[in-house]
Amino acid sequence: VVVGLAAELEDNVDTFSAEERDEFLGMIRRQSTEVSNIIDDLLVSTRISETGLTVINEPFRLDELVAGVLRDLPLDIAAQVSTVQLTATRVEADPLRTRQIVRNLITNADRYGGDRIEITVNPSEDRAVLAVADNGPGVPKERREAIFEAYHTSGGDRAATGAIGLGLTVSRQLARLMGGDVTYVHTDAPRFELELQLSDPELASQTVDSDAQQEADGSLSK
Repeated sequence: VVVGLAAELEDNVDTFSAEERDEFLGMIRRQSTEVSNIIDDLLVSTRISETGLTVINEPFRLDELVAGVLRDLPLDIAAQVSTVQLTATRVEADPLRTRQIVRNLITNADRYGGDRIEITVNPSEDRAVLAVADNGPGVPKERREAIFEAYHTSGGDRAATGAIGLGLTVSRQLARLMGGDVTYVHTDAPRFELELQLSDPELASQTVDSDAQQEADGSLSK
């Protein structure tokens, strides 16, 4: 599909209006991103199962990383993010793999959840917790562990373009390699939680600084 759209745009660029060209470019970007994400998850899954994967933990600000992921979201997904609350939280984890997990959780909420996504980052005792919640119906109780198995999706029988059922599996595997976890919680609203080890408990109690909050706010205004 991506190749076909790109070829159509290249061969007949003068026949499309500026609005149509923007729409084509948005579709190309979205589908290219989905393909890239699938490849990332496949590569990680294969390395974990066959040769093992080494994570490189280091201290970094989880709130700033999440703000960066939000900034880079495709516009249609960013439009679903209605609430962002980020508390300055320094964790000890692999930033590259953490970014992959955050991206997967937000993408999953967009595909299978409701039309509003809420994202929070907060410290909790010796852990940092990223929660990605939505206003959808959630996952049936009998499927809440199965969704973390390879090639299962949290949408059950609902098919989704660009989904092969590895995102949650890979996310949990990566989190556990870093000394954390990914879990599903359904209380007041369905949500996935990423837990990581805190690096600096003193910093964790501070409010997010203005630069990080502006990044998050900016991603919602796209």
